[in-house]
Amino acid sequence: MWVGAYLEFLEELVHARCHQPDFRFSDYDCVSQDVLDEIDDPYTRRLIIAFTNEHYEPWRDKDVSLPNYDDVRCDCRDYCDDCDRGWEEIHGEYDGPLAEDVEDDENESEPNITEEERAARHQRNRGRERERERRRQAQEDAESEVVDRNFNCEEDCDSFYEHISDVFRDRVDLDLKALKQRWDAFLEDAGEALLPEMGVELF
Repeated sequence: MWVGAYLEFLEELVHARCHQPDFRFSDYDCVSQDVLDEIDDPYTRRLIIAFTNEHYEPWRDKDVSLPNYDDVRCDCRDYCDDCDRGWEEIHGEYDGPLAEDVEDDENESEPNITEEERAARHQRNRGRERERERRRQAQEDAESEVVDRNFNCEEDCDSFYEHISDVFRDRVDLDLKALKQRWDAFLEDAGEALLPEMGVELF
């Protein structure tokens, strides 16, 4: 995070001092001799290298504040709330009367019973079946209800990791004003006005 910000600061120096508004470092560059050698003007290049050697690490260590990664990770956990794969649902339990405990049906085909008794048995059997259906439905409703869930991801997925990275970057505090102050103080200490004109090679 701070490397890119530092190189962007150097780009602005090159734009202003070398009149190269299109000068850019690569997005994948780091702070190194090879990278700074891309600055064409030898005077500006040596000035920036001297500034980097003296101030880059102190600025990074003092004026760059990084958040605690574990805190960021914890704060980002609600990102997973809508994930279908990261949670194990806990369903309710049914503790009511069971359908199989309903009394067995009476034999409506038993010979030698009157039609009145047959009709009565049919009526009672229908009542038993309705009770069985009611109990089955009550059990199904109770066991299908999600009463809680457990987070069961064993490791962070790529999507969650990218989200953490984005939030982490947003919370990095880069004091670019302090960097500008360091640059101005460096130029003053170097007595730049007494240095050779821009473009003159220093030995």
